[in-house]
Amino acid sequence: MSAPPISLNLSNDIPSSYSCLMPSDGIGSMSINDTDELEANLIMDLVRARRDVFRVEKVLADCVVREREIMANLSKHQSNVSKKKLDKADIGLGLQEQSNRRVSVILD
Repeated sequence: MSAPPISLNLSNDIPSSYSCLMPSDGIGSMSINDTDELEANLIMDLVRARRDVFRVEKVLADCVVREREIMANLSKHQSNVSKKKLDKADIGLGLQEQSNRRVSVILD
């Protein structure tokens, strides 16, 4: 019942810093229409960057969920191992108690 591993294939989805355009060089010489277009482009770049952040946050959340599932499975396994050890100890104590009763009956 193991889930497939989660891969972090971020290189295709997230633009690197060198691909982000920095249009501040020509802002002073722009007309109003150019400025409006620049603002629209900057807003779109911001929206894309936020989308990339949300995608990465989702991948991280998926990894955290997977980690918690694995930790729960490990805890369940450790609990089962401890229960088996306790059952064996209880059986051993029961046998020891019966043995002590036999010795007590013989001594009486």
